Amino acid sequence: MKRIWSYVIFLLLFCILLTACVDKMVEIEDAEVLLEEAETKIDYSTIDNLVLEPGIRIAVVLKESKGAYWIAVTAGIQKAVDEFNEVLGYEGADKIIVTFDAPSSEKDVDSQINIIDTVLSENPAVLCLAAIDMESCEAQVEAAAENEIPVIFIDSGVVNDSVQTICATDNYEAGKEAARQMASRIGEEGDVAILAHIPMTETSKSRLSGFQDEVEENYPLIHIVDISYDEKSEEVDLVSSVTAVLKKYPLLDGYFGTDESMTTNILEGVRAEKTEAISIIGFDSGIVLQEAIKDGTLAGTISQNPYGMGYAAVVAGARAILDKENDSFINTGYIWVTMDNMKDDDIQKYLYE
Repeated sequence: MKRIWSYVIFLLLFCILLTACVDKMVEIEDAEVLLEEAETKIDYSTIDNLVLEPGIRIAVVLKESKGAYWIAVTAGIQKAVDEFNEVLGYEGADKIIVTFDAPSSEKDVDSQINIIDTVLSENPAVLCLAAIDMESCEAQVEAAAENEIPVIFIDSGVVNDSVQTICATDNYEAGKEAARQMASRIGEEGDVAILAHIPMTETSKSRLSGFQDEVEENYPLIHIVDISYDEKSEEVDLVSSVTAVLKKYPLLDGYFGTDESMTTNILEGVRAEKTEAISIIGFDSGIVLQEAIKDGTLAGTISQNPYGMGYAAVVAGARAILDKENDSFINTGYIWVTMDNMKDDDIQKYLYE
């Protein structure tokens, strides 16, 4: 009888100890979740509590300067700089200044590298950079680090261990969303084609991978029959490329463009061939794509937040100058835009001209 009671007491003590351990594990897990959440809670939509020295220079090097998307990025950057000067009361020579540079073409990697070299030689307080080629700029990024010039990447980054902060869309997830929207419109089966922008660009690679992976994983009856690219060093007639694909696959069900320019070329090609009943899924939301949604030619588009991206990049740059922590990836978000929702108030900030 004593032995039985001994076992009972042992089991009770064991259960009490086990419960305490489980409670402790839950506390640790909860703490880890809170820490993970805290890492993403930096507010990049405000300059509050950031005091920069007067007269510093923020240098910006973009992929190009003329496209509607980059004009919106530029506007967001300028807005943040203007707010700094207004809040801090900087005027005249004390004003924080921002300079914008970009090659004439988004394909011109060499010109962009030369521009970066020149900008870094002028020793700005921070460099905000949208790299054309994710495998280029390695020497420039390292030179910036050696000279203690923080680099905030906008839109896309580069392959380099020195990269600390990228302010961009989650392009892989956006590509997956484009595939889901395509599947919804073609009944989850059929043939689709893709027109992708320059493959050496991180945005192109990630959006394409996301689209392909989503189709492969979840839509076995959808077949990607053609992938065409805007080539780096060639002036390719992309509209002709689209029309050639449409002639080769006259029963094509859908076409995906990985950026505004690619989507515009698809629209022009489809109109030239007078192809009907084809679902076109776009990316970005300049005025041409907005009009195509309104007239029903474009089923919808994945729209980024370029204005917010530009603004957030300046906030991250200011934090870097002040030696404050930044998230390694600042996700500025995207949204699916269609004829049904494009007039909604919460969609308007994602549209640009």
